[in-house]
Amino acid sequence: MKFACPLKVREYLAKGFPVIIGYEEMIDLSVAPFILKIDPLNINYIAIDKFCKIYKDYIVSHNEILELIGSEKYERQRISIFKQIIGGREFN
Repeated sequence: MKFACPLKVREYLAKGFPVIIGYEEMIDLSVAPFILKIDPLNINYIAIDKFCKIYKDYIVSHNEILELIGSEKYERQRISIFKQIIGGREFN
């Protein structure tokens, strides 16, 4: 699997858990320090061990989640794309 957008990752984040993923997300989750992206074909066990030691007691806050996957950010992007498609016309 190359690209994915599994709900379980969002559920883990919503519960405050840092996560390790082995695929490309549809949105860039790698910008979050509490998400470790690994290459499943070349697993770096040292990086996983270090991540687990650093984040073993870390609780992801609601604000961190909203900044990362909150719908407001992506809705603005979607609206901008639609405006480009329709030539900037406003509809009520």
